[in-house]
Amino acid sequence: MRTAFASDYGQLAALQQTVYGTTEATDNLAIRPDFSGECYFFLWVLEYELSIIGWLGIKVIAEKKGSVELALHPDFQGKRLGQVFLSSGINFLRLEKIFSVLKLDVLKENIAAIQLYKKLGFKAISSTSISIKFQLIL
Repeated sequence: MRTAFASDYGQLAALQQTVYGTTEATDNLAIRPDFSGECYFFLWVLEYELSIIGWLGIKVIAEKKGSVELALHPDFQGKRLGQVFLSSGINFLRLEKIFSVLKLDVLKENIAAIQLYKKLGFKAISSTSISIKFQLIL
């Protein structure tokens, strides 16, 4: 796990395409040193053999509140890497005391992700017909 660099953008876009079938969200990654605009306050990548296999972004959505986005290449899902990756990010944020609440949305069909978020202490706070909103109090 390491901090993402602007030079990672191509690999991040490819991962986004593989995981979600689109690069739309990657266009919002906006890896900028000054964290201006619609960018992530924290953006980490997970690498395997010099290739990015996952990314974890925490975006500021309000004072002391962050929005979590996580992507992990399908070949590496189901191996507990997502759990270790997200846990590491959460532990860092707890130590830094930058956020008091983390929120995320997940599709209801993504059972593995829902189980992961619950295991890490996220609580469901609302839902629609297609997604569930979770939050974690740090």
